[in-house]
Amino acid sequence: MLAFEKGIGSLVTGVGRSACWLFIPLMALVVFDVVGRRFLSLPTVMLQELQWYLHGMLLLLTIGYGYIAGVHVRIDVISQRFSERTRLFIELAGIALFLVPYIGLLFYLSVNFAWQSFETGEASSAAQGLSNRWIIKSFLPIGFLLILLSGVVMALAAYRRLLESRSGGLVTATDGETTR
Repeated sequence: MLAFEKGIGSLVTGVGRSACWLFIPLMALVVFDVVGRRFLSLPTVMLQELQWYLHGMLLLLTIGYGYIAGVHVRIDVISQRFSERTRLFIELAGIALFLVPYIGLLFYLSVNFAWQSFETGEASSAAQGLSNRWIIKSFLPIGFLLILLSGVVMALAAYRRLLESRSGGLVTATDGETTR
């Protein structure tokens, strides 16, 4: 179980960290768009749509990593009063009752959304806009899958920590490893 948790966590973390590099071309594109629009009178519809694509990709590819890294927004005003064990139960319940059903539904719906865009050859409605809108729409199911996987990682980690707290800190994983 620990190896599975680490493997999936590494996948989500690797995708998230790699996707962070999209920030550099995004910022370069924003600067070029502003300079081109302000000083060179360049048409910028395509550049603005490309910025939208990169913003979307950046968010969708990194949000699962943010959950695993613990940098997402939490409301700890109430939960900080609970014991560690109660917080772990709340985490597991939140994943099972909210994250998995909601993100699972979004994943399911977004696959068809992206596929329909691909089949119809959807393009921008703007004359100078980008074609192949299915490319950005395909990042929706990819991002939702990464969030689901991060939820699995966090649920396994919470479950493992619950077992550790019950057994005094030592847990023998199903693959024979003993963890602390």
